[in-house]
Amino acid sequence: MTAQRNGARRVPGTTWLGSLIVGLVLALAVPGVAAQNINKGFTLYNAILVPGNPNCASGGCHGPDPTMNQNRIRNGDEPGGIAYAIATVSRMAFLRGRLSTSQLADLAAYIANPAGVTAQPAISVSPENVEFGSVVVGAAEVRAITVQNTGAADLVVSSISTSGPPFSASASGCATLAPGEPCTVNVSFAPGAAGNVTGTLTMLHSAAGSPSTVTLGGWGAQGVASIEPASLDFGAVWLGTFTAPLSARVANRGDAALTLGTIASSSSAFEVVGGDCGTGLQLAPEASCTLRVRYRAPSVGSPTATLTLQHNGAASPATATLFATTRPLPPDTRLMVEFRFAPLDYYFITSRPEEQRLLDGMAGFERTGEAFPVWAVQRGDYSGFRATSSRKSHENALGAATSTRPLRAKRKLSARSIRPINPSLDCR
Repeated sequence: MTAQRNGARRVPGTTWLGSLIVGLVLALAVPGVAAQNINKGFTLYNAILVPGNPNCASGGCHGPDPTMNQNRIRNGDEPGGIAYAIATVSRMAFLRGRLSTSQLADLAAYIANPAGVTAQPAISVSPENVEFGSVVVGAAEVRAITVQNTGAADLVVSSISTSGPPFSASASGCATLAPGEPCTVNVSFAPGAAGNVTGTLTMLHSAAGSPSTVTLGGWGAQGVASIEPASLDFGAVWLGTFTAPLSARVANRGDAALTLGTIASSSSAFEVVGGDCGTGLQLAPEASCTLRVRYRAPSVGSPTATLTLQHNGAASPATATLFATTRPLPPDTRLMVEFRFAPLDYYFITSRPEEQRLLDGMAGFERTGEAFPVWAVQRGDYSGFRATSSRKSHENALGAATSTRPLRAKRKLSARSIRPINPSLDCR
């Protein structure tokens, strides 16, 4: 405090008479120091009264010992001298309106007689380290820290803050603590990203050892969605048909539960047709579900698409790439398609588009992915499959080849056994 004692010296920017008048008015307005509390004055001298500004005891102001008269602190041994300095010294402007009359008198009493301090505050902070453990990203955990005045004079806690997000702190009733009085500081950890986080809680106060600090630590936990494999290749597909479904696994590779959102393909040619993954499904760490995707070949070409899975984990959405190649049917041919009736594990083949549509719409039937072109010609009155030569050998291979119903077999049939594009095989 660069206080001028009641106008005894000229103050830059004021007249001698003005300084004298201000000093006299302030001195008369403040009671004497005799009845004031030196211990409270000691607390005020060491407390940060305005957060973000120094206390009187800091090295840049008056230092820890008033008897050293750093920056003429001894001019503040009367309440009026302190009040005058606050009113006229620009570096002390932050204290204007902050100190009551009794506080000015307490402060002056201490400056006048630092050796008269008989009691001091002391601070206890428990715990000194707070570990939040694993907290899901987007959630928050709160831990309580107890602050107590273990000294014999009032403890002033002028500031409580953290090093920043994801930590924050709040307190109630901690500003001034009487001897023996405790208060609680609540520290919150709300991680915004996965990974380990450390921080610090800092408390500025009037006791020895200020500031007091508490080490903070926590782990942000988050689900991580992985589509495996990262790409599905449906290979070469004949125009106008669609493939058997391919499966992909959705796994949670994170360390917190994962909730699935919408699942979609960027192209209508690639369809999600089954599996046990679905919107709202929750996967524990390392748990998984299955998606089934098929390709419908609407036009010739080599299309690609993206399978997209929204979720609440890291790096949403998860994606996989879908590939296929559509090739045209040879002239005068149509496609023989194999179906499986899952309940009985029976296999069927047919080249008739209307029968294919019928089986596609019936429960229990699914395409196996086996398909090949055959000659499409009308011959006589046959309404099913007919061999124009070596008929018996074809019927033995295919079953009831002349039936109007699709071919049925108790074993899966390979396209190799049919010898596709054989001129001797006619199909209506």
